[in-house]
Amino acid sequence: MGKSRLTSKPIIFVLPSLSAGGAERIIINLANEISDSEKVYIAEIQKGGSLNGLVNDKVTRLNLTSKFVWLFCLIWYVYKFRPCCLVATNFDVNASLLAAKWLLPKSCALIIREPVSIYASQSESRAPAFRYLVFKYLYPFASTLVLLSNEMKNEFTQLCPKIAPKIKIIANGVNAARIEDIHTEKSSDEYENYLITVCRLEYQKGLDVLIEAFAKVKERFPDYKLLLVGDGSQKEKLRQQISSLNLEDNVKLVGFADNPLPLVKGARFFVLSSRYEGMSNSMLEALCLGVPVIAVKKHTAADEVIQENVTGFLVNECSAQSLEDVLLRALARIDSINRDYISNWACSEFSLTKMINNYRDVFDKYCLLQGKNI
Repeated sequence: MGKSRLTSKPIIFVLPSLSAGGAERIIINLANEISDSEKVYIAEIQKGGSLNGLVNDKVTRLNLTSKFVWLFCLIWYVYKFRPCCLVATNFDVNASLLAAKWLLPKSCALIIREPVSIYASQSESRAPAFRYLVFKYLYPFASTLVLLSNEMKNEFTQLCPKIAPKIKIIANGVNAARIEDIHTEKSSDEYENYLITVCRLEYQKGLDVLIEAFAKVKERFPDYKLLLVGDGSQKEKLRQQISSLNLEDNVKLVGFADNPLPLVKGARFFVLSSRYEGMSNSMLEALCLGVPVIAVKKHTAADEVIQENVTGFLVNECSAQSLEDVLLRALARIDSINRDYISNWACSEFSLTKMINNYRDVFDKYCLLQGKNI
């Protein structure tokens, strides 16, 4: 897949583990795709995880032993294999590698992928001051900083203007084969006339606000249901809210699903109600399936993806009134949505091939530089 390489040098991707997560899936997809043309390693701090079976046989896996000595093991592997690039996407790993960059060979580029906005990191972290310092004083030492949106770029350049030339925006890509498989399947017929969201059941996702808004919406659209697919720490709290609003028949906690896409395909709308988000993979997958998206745009970069009244509907903030207004507006215009257009546009704009080629451009740059210096 993608264009051929001008030169071939090893690349090492570093992951905390192969546990389920959007960032981990992106890295595994990337490693698998480029392993056809160069030597690729995935270095795991903790061996294995639920995504273990997704790594193909062409990718060599390196066990970094434990969370206590992983950095020293990784540095040893770097000197052994002499990669042109070292790639990381987890904040703790990013910070450690940037602090230890002086121990790496000068020929090895350190590519940092940050999937979460500064605002989101500050909101989630138990030590926001530490994250602020890392972003401001360590991230500028990255050879390239890969971000997911212009919103994230603006945040980082405001925090540290000198980092701007090192930033490369690469949106996540959706696996076309996975989408094509779902297109050939019949949509789930368990529910009819429903909205859906697929996410962790956490405060960040704004599900409490969405449920409050939907309580008003169902008065106008009593036949509609809201499906919440996922699991998380807020599950019981959300269950209690659903009960207190007498929404048991309208709002369903579906639970975690290995493959929620058949259910997503049958939805009238996908809803992104997050208080903050890097770039929602579930949203991109929904669009590729032709499902229009209702999204909060503040701190989510959704306005860089959604075409208002064409591929979905946007609301400024995560509040019950705002979500109620946009849900009613969207449901009133449901017949004007062209799902074929949405699918064709999204599959082109957010293709895995496009993402892989953007990363190849970054890797080529450093592989060629390393080749000149040998």
